[in-house]
Amino acid sequence: MAKFLLTLIVAIVVCVSADAQKVSFAINYSSLNDKTGQNYYEVKQVTIVEKETANPEREMMEETAKLRIQGREDAKLYYRSKGIFWGTMGTTILYPAAGLVTGTIVSVVSPSTASAANPNAHLMKEPAYEEAFKKQAHRKRFGNAAAGFGIGVVVLGVVSKVIVGGL
Repeated sequence: MAKFLLTLIVAIVVCVSADAQKVSFAINYSSLNDKTGQNYYEVKQVTIVEKETANPEREMMEETAKLRIQGREDAKLYYRSKGIFWGTMGTTILYPAAGLVTGTIVSVVSPSTASAANPNAHLMKEPAYEEAFKKQAHRKRFGNAAAGFGIGVVVLGVVSKVIVGGL
């Protein structure tokens, strides 16, 4: 079973690496018995070469996918949600309901795409890049607001436990 899994993984790796070159390999393993009754495997390698065709629609879809991936990665690296974590945590500690409202409002507001730190800011002209950047930046804002609220609740709980119950 382990040999089978290992050969399956090797075959997948070979196919994935060969796919980038538009060539795929198929390995055929067949079980043979020799005169002693022991099984051994015969390996036959088959090469299949795909025909190269120009498909402008596919190329455009690939370009759009690349722009979306780049937009997500740039938002992860260069988008800074200024003060959302600390603001939500502070208001939660002061008054938990206000912290919840603050976190909700701040996370709903659309993120700004203007960033001096983003070296790919010129790609904001592309709709796919801008959409992916905004979506990932929104996720980052929401995560910071949720983390601020959660930590604020924990701090409030610890402080109230210390005040009410003592150390």
